[in-house]
Amino acid sequence: MNADVRSLSLVELEDGAYGVPGVVRFTLNRPDAFNALSEALLDELQTALNAIRKSDARVVVIAGAGRTFSARVTI
Repeated sequence: MNADVRSLSLVELEDGAYGVPGVVRFTLNRPDAFNALSEALLDELQTALNAIRKSDARVVVIAGAGRTFSARVTI
């Protein structure tokens, strides 16, 4: 994955997740806001998905940090 993806703060991206090549896990990283989808998080999510599309990933696992996956949208 490229450097732009490694510098994301609201989305964590792990290539080779679970020790398996071709598995990418990304985690929504706003646990204080129950991973609410803000404009900034959606922008980072798009950057991460574009990087995944260009990679050798065959499986994508989506997770949420903290107690919830995603509770709402922040307007």
